[in-house]
Amino acid sequence: MKKYSCLLSCIVAIGLTLLSGCESSNGTLTEGTNNTVIKTDSGQSFETTDWETTAYEIVNNLDGVTMRVKEGTEFSTGLTLTFANSSDKQCIYGDYFLLEKKVNERWYQVPAIIDNYGFHSIGYDLAAGGNGEWKVDWSWLYGKPDHGEYRIVKDILDFRGTGDYEKYYLAAEFSVDERTELADLVPMVMIKGKLYLDTGKESDIKARCGVMDGKVTSTVEPFEKPTQDNQSNFGSEYGYQFVDERSIDIYMNEKWIRFELGNI
Repeated sequence: MKKYSCLLSCIVAIGLTLLSGCESSNGTLTEGTNNTVIKTDSGQSFETTDWETTAYEIVNNLDGVTMRVKEGTEFSTGLTLTFANSSDKQCIYGDYFLLEKKVNERWYQVPAIIDNYGFHSIGYDLAAGGNGEWKVDWSWLYGKPDHGEYRIVKDILDFRGTGDYEKYYLAAEFSVDERTELADLVPMVMIKGKLYLDTGKESDIKARCGVMDGKVTSTVEPFEKPTQDNQSNFGSEYGYQFVDERSIDIYMNEKWIRFELGNI
């Protein structure tokens, strides 16, 4: 998967206007956020909701192009999608996406937790015969969804030339359950080749030197494991000090948080 070159920037700009990337997406999603389980007289339970029904009744109808969830990447806050293009079509997709939940065999739009939002204006090339991957963290837009059956929807262009294109929608289903919740990683940082895990506790050191021993300089997604020194899965630009051979304290949000060596 690669970004379009500057030679095709005009084409991508046209495509991105059609992809939902630069628009505020589905503002009505914030209307109606109740999900309710009702028990009938017979003792059976069923789920009801006042969420908006899906706007995408027809999906996955672009011949030769597929989108699937990559095995082992499902977390309650994100996942990785794989794309395969076995056709002779030139396709473009962007960062736009939305989540839907299956309720009583129907798809409903999951309400966003923020009112005004948009997506990066970027285009990814899915060439004829090519493959791609796209990773998403939806916690900023949806938080952590409740247990249930979901699907992620993305739009994609069959691009034949300037002014000659057609938009399709791809969907990939996944589940949120105890397994996906257990897969969520605790905050962690790699320092000198070792992983230190958040203990969830503040440091008990009262007086300390004001000089930092180092700083977290890069970050990965919350559901990923750091692979480089001074890299975390919770952000960057945090200073740290060594406590002993098994512990460090990281200064975060005006507090010193204790991290200890651990295995993942």
